[in-house]
Amino acid sequence: MKRSAKHAGLCLCLMTFFASGAYAQKYEIHPLVGRTIPLKWADLYYLKSVSIVGVKGLVYTNNDTQVEGEFEYLPHFEFRGTDPKVRAFVWGVNVSRSYTLPDTKAIPFYTFGVGAVTAHGSSTTVLPDRSITIDNNDTFFSMNYGVGIKAPRVFGPVGLRINLYGRTMPNFFGRANSWAEITGGLVFPIGTR
Repeated sequence: MKRSAKHAGLCLCLMTFFASGAYAQKYEIHPLVGRTIPLKWADLYYLKSVSIVGVKGLVYTNNDTQVEGEFEYLPHFEFRGTDPKVRAFVWGVNVSRSYTLPDTKAIPFYTFGVGAVTAHGSSTTVLPDRSITIDNNDTFFSMNYGVGIKAPRVFGPVGLRINLYGRTMPNFFGRANSWAEITGGLVFPIGTR
């Protein structure tokens, strides 16, 4: 089941990218850095707050709607107070709607999508009331949602983008686990519409 969810998600990402690419004439690449802010899991425990690095690739389907694929790396995917050295890769597909503000270059947007968090490394963490075993390539379905703002052409053709996302894994060892992601970085436009 874990592998089939991972492969289905990858196929969904590829199909969305290629299906949308037929209608869109403009793309963006958004390398990003940021931080996670985890919420409590099982009413007692927190995952570690960690740095994020990644990239988002965006396809415009019309003036206000974009489809983006994302890939991020988390150098720690473990509970606070432990150090099993499990890493994670976060990937997904999001649909965004943007708005144009009059007399400004700022473009606010909101987004929603689905994806997964895939563990790299194996460990068993013993917590006071339970043990959690994460195996290499364990993949957890996630829902992604958030808001952001971007400013195109701040430095010639290069722009800036800031994201405030939430990510929820609804079945992380029988309980939902959520965290906020605050990220930002440059925006590189490719092609014209």
